[in-house]
Amino acid sequence: MPSAAEGFAAEVREQAQRVAQLQPPDAEQLHLLLDREERNAEVITLLKERLEQQNADMQKLVAENMAISEHLQTVQASLEKMKALAADRGIGQEVGKLVKDSGLNAYLCRKVFRRLYDDALKRVERRRQRAMKLLAEKEVNLAKTFAGQIEFTDTDCAFLRIRPLVPVGSPRSATAPGGLGVRRALA
Repeated sequence: MPSAAEGFAAEVREQAQRVAQLQPPDAEQLHLLLDREERNAEVITLLKERLEQQNADMQKLVAENMAISEHLQTVQASLEKMKALAADRGIGQEVGKLVKDSGLNAYLCRKVFRRLYDDALKRVERRRQRAMKLLAEKEVNLAKTFAGQIEFTDTDCAFLRIRPLVPVGSPRSATAPGGLGVRRALA
C-alpha cells in the first residue's frame, strides 16, 4: 500500500503529464515540475530511512527493556532466597534490617504493591458491575410499575361504575346529564 508521500509524488507526476498534454511543451514549466517531483522523491526516501531507523531503535529498546525486567525478577528472587536462608540460619533479623537499611526492600515489595493494586482494580470493577446490575433491576421495576399504572388508567375503574365521585344532586354533577359528568370526562 503506497504511503501518503508516495501518493503525493504520483499525483505530481500525473499533473505534470496532464500539463504536458494540454499545452505545448513549455520547457521551463516542465523543468520546474520535474524538479519538484525529484525533491519530493528525495524527501520520501529520507522519511522512509528515518522511519526504518526509528523502528529498529524502538525494537532494540523493547528487547533491552525485556532483558532488564527479567534480570530484575532474577535479582528479586535471589534476594528473597537469601532472606529465607538467613532466617533458617538464625540471622534473618540482621539480614532483614540490612535489606531495609540498604533500600532493597522496595524492590521486594513491588510484587506486593502490584498484587494489592490489581486487587483494588478488581474490587472497583466488581462494584461497577454491581451498580450496573442494580440500575438494570431498578429500570425493570420502574417499567413494571409504569405498565401497571397504564393498565389501571386504561380500564374503567369498577369504583366509578358502581358509585360516581360526585353525588347526583350536587351542583358539580351539572356538568353532564344524569350526574355522570366525571365518569364521561375520564372516559
